[in-house]
Amino acid sequence: MQTFQKLFFAFKGKYAILILYFSAYPLPVLRPKRRSAGRRARMELFNDPVARRIREAADRGTLSHALLFSGSGDRLSAARFAAAAMECQRGRGRPCGACAACRKVFADIHPDVVTVRDEAHKNLSVDTIRQMRADAYVQPNEGARKVYIFPDCGILTEQDQNVLLKLVEEGPPYAAFLFCAENP
Repeated sequence: MQTFQKLFFAFKGKYAILILYFSAYPLPVLRPKRRSAGRRARMELFNDPVARRIREAADRGTLSHALLFSGSGDRLSAARFAAAAMECQRGRGRPCGACAACRKVFADIHPDVVTVRDEAHKNLSVDTIRQMRADAYVQPNEGARKVYIFPDCGILTEQDQNVLLKLVEEGPPYAAFLFCAENP
């Protein structure tokens, strides 16, 4: 049983957009595992079909700048896995889960991986999206890319979508956008 189905792969100018769909089966589970007392916990990456596809695309260098994760699984974990693959410092087998960049992404402390949320409002405000757009044009601090994760695209209003549209289509080459939605 596969948990991953590729809906379509669309080319838009020089960028490609890969739309992913997840079924009800579990997504890549990232579980902390203690090595020994006194050592840091590290993430164990499982050989899930979704994780395998993301690793293959990262190894080939064809991981798209915009991904949509949809379905009933843990979409945010899958988006973090893809962000770790984009930021990993290892050459092959990305994400390794052991390098400093991967550990920071999985711990949600990487300066170039931003989860776009607005705790003060029910929906994302247009000002939050505009601040994110201005931040996208600033060069990455540590990693190769600036990755923006949208954990729930259902809270994006039509104005938010219009502001994001131009940025996703014509944004800087080092910016990546990971969208999580219940329905594709």
